Amino acid sequence: MALHPDNVHSGLAKIIQYCEEKVEDWENRHNDDSEEKFLRHFLYMPILLIQDDLFLLKNDALVKVDSSILVVNYHHQKTARMAYVFVTTKKGLSQFIQDSLLIEKTVGDNLINSIKAMA
Repeated sequence: MALHPDNVHSGLAKIIQYCEEKVEDWENRHNDDSEEKFLRHFLYMPILLIQDDLFLLKNDALVKVDSSILVVNYHHQKTARMAYVFVTTKKGLSQFIQDSLLIEKTVGDNLINSIKAMA
C-alpha cells in the first residue's frame, strides 16, 4: 500500500490521460482507410521524477531504491485499464535512461534478427 498526497494522484491521472489521448489521436488519424499500410507501434512510458528518496516495502522492511514501477488501475471510457508509471529519483535518472536505452536496443536487435531469419 502506498501513501501519496492528493496532488500526486491528480498528477498521475494527468500523465495517464495524456498517454490515452495520444494513442486515441493516433488511432483516429490512422484508421483502416489510411494510406499508410505498415505496422507502427508507439510505446508511451510515463515517468514520475522525484527529488526525494524512494522506498519500497520488501519482506516487511523499507528498502531505499532509485527507481520502481507503480501500477495504476483506472477506468477510461467505461473500460478498466492498467498503466505502469515508472518512478525514478533524480539520483537514479541517469541509470534509468541507460537501462531504457539498452532495452530499446535489445528489442530493435531482436526485431532485425527476426526479419533476417524470415528472409
